[in-house]
Amino acid sequence: MRQPPLGRLHHRAKTFGGWRSRRLPTGAVDWISPHGFRFVVDHTGTHPMPGTNDAVA
Repeated sequence: MRQPPLGRLHHRAKTFGGWRSRRLPTGAVDWISPHGFRFVVDHTGTHPMPGTNDAVA
């Protein structure tokens, strides 16, 4: 599935900052920080992913 177009800030975070992203089946985007923390971005805003107080590998 294609990723949504990124603005300059998001592109630079993903390219140079170590952030990763993936599109969810709902159309939202799951962002994973360099430390493994996850956030879901959808039409309502940015939300920490439940149960991810601990970093993921």
